Amino acid sequence: MSLSITALKIIGPPIAKRLLELSQIDSKLTNAVLEQAIDTISDELLSPSEARKNLAQKSDQIARQLKADMQPLFEHEARALEPGSRNAILIGVAETLIKARLTSEALAEINFDAEKLKQHLLQANPGAVRFFSQNEAAVYQQAVSIVSHRLIEAAPQVDGFTLSTAATTLQRLEDIANQLKAERERSLQAADEFATRYRGIVQDKLDRLEVFGWPTMDKLTSQQSLSMAYITLSVSGAKEEEEKASFTLMGHERSHLESKRRSRHIDEAICDCQRLVIRGGAGAGKSTLLQWLAVRAATQNFPDKLNHWNYKIPFFIRLRDLAGEKLPTPEQFPALIARNICDQMPSNWVHGYLDRGQALVLIDGVDELPRQERQDFFEALK
Repeated sequence: MSLSITALKIIGPPIAKRLLELSQIDSKLTNAVLEQAIDTISDELLSPSEARKNLAQKSDQIARQLKADMQPLFEHEARALEPGSRNAILIGVAETLIKARLTSEALAEINFDAEKLKQHLLQANPGAVRFFSQNEAAVYQQAVSIVSHRLIEAAPQVDGFTLSTAATTLQRLEDIANQLKAERERSLQAADEFATRYRGIVQDKLDRLEVFGWPTMDKLTSQQSLSMAYITLSVSGAKEEEEKASFTLMGHERSHLESKRRSRHIDEAICDCQRLVIRGGAGAGKSTLLQWLAVRAATQNFPDKLNHWNYKIPFFIRLRDLAGEKLPTPEQFPALIARNICDQMPSNWVHGYLDRGQALVLIDGVDELPRQERQDFFEALK
C-alpha cells in the first residue's frame, strides 16, 4: 500500500499523539494507552523506516497547526478552567481522533465539509464528555470544531491526497451512475408493464363487432371478435402532401366520379402516412376501421404492409362520448379506455409515445359532433 493512501487512513492517531506531546500533558497511563493504539494501527498499515518517518513529519506539521489554532480557545474561553480540565479536554480530543479512524473516503462522503466532520468526530466518541462539566463539554466541542476545520484544510498537504480523493470521488460517481441506471431500468420496466396492461384492456374493450341502430343484432355481434370477422376495406383518394393524406371509404353509395378512381386496400393506402383523414358515408365502416386499427396496434398484429406500426400504442377517442366536453389532453387519453388503471400510469407516459412518434391517435365521429362544437374541436386538435 502506498504511503499517500496509508497516511490518509491513519493520520488521526499520529496527530493525536503529537498534539499531546506538544501540549506537554504528563499522564503516563493515558499516553501509554494512546501509544498502544497508535502503534497497533501503524503496525497494521505501515512498513518500517521511510513510511513511518514521512508520516511523523506530516503529523508533526498538522499537530503544530492545531496547537496554534486552539491556543486562543484555552487563553480566553477556557481561561477559568483548571489545568487538569484543560488536559482532560485535549486527551478527549486525542481519543476522538483515534476512534474516528478518518479516511479519504470518509472526508469525501461528507463533501469535505468542516461542520459535517465535526458531527462525525463527536459521534465517533460520545463518551468523551461523560465526566465533563457543562463548561468543559462546551470547550471540548469548540476544540473538536477547530480540529475539523484544520483537518479539512490540512488534508491536501498529505502526499497523494488528490489522487486518493479522485479515486474516492470516481467511485462515488460510479455508485451514483449505477443508482441512476437502476432507477431508469425500474422506470422503463414500469412503463412497459403499464403498456402491456393498457394494450390488453384496449383489446378487451374494442375487439368486438358493433352494429348501431340494431339493438338485437348488436347484442349478438358484440360477442364476435372484430379482428377475426373484419374484411379489409378499399379506399380512394391521394396524398395531399408528404406524410399527409385524405381517403374515402368505397361504400355502396360511392359516386360515379369515385368509382372511376383507382381503389386500394386500406392497409396499402395508409402504410406510409402519418396524418390521415378517413371520409365516408354513414355505414361505410369508418368507426369499424379505426376500431380495427386500435385492436391491431394493441395486439401488435398488423398485416405485412403495416407491420412497422406494431410498436405503436393506440389511443382511441370516440367524440360522441365527449359531447359537450372539451377534447381530452394527451395524459387523459388512456382514461377513455382504461380508467381503472390510470392512477398507475407512469409520469409523462403518453407524451413519451407522442414525442417518439409511437402513438396511434384514432379520433372517431367528427361528423357526429354538433356543428357549433366542431370548430372548437379543430382548434383543440391543432
